Amino acid sequence: MERESPPAIPPWPALGELTVREGEILQAIADGRSNSEIAAALHLSLDTVKTHVKAILRKLNARNRTQAVVQALQAGLVQLARERPGDPGSRSNPVSESGCS
Repeated sequence: MERESPPAIPPWPALGELTVREGEILQAIADGRSNSEIAAALHLSLDTVKTHVKAILRKLNARNRTQAVVQALQAGLVQLARERPGDPGSRSNPVSESGCS
């Protein structure tokens, strides 16, 4: 008689509680965008973006934006390396291995 393993429990169950808009904002945070940039891109007020960010942090029990992005990356909800033209860290402006240009 073979025992079935218990169903996998996601490491951060609250990730599933994020709204679609919160997911969009979390991806924008992972892309390195500021609240002002997110507001402009999504046609929202700055206060609305801040409210969404606070909700994301609360739902994920994250202390800051970085911790929220790490959780979302590990869960596969966001991706890195979505380049923006002209960004200092984009591939169009490479930095040497030593960290100096």
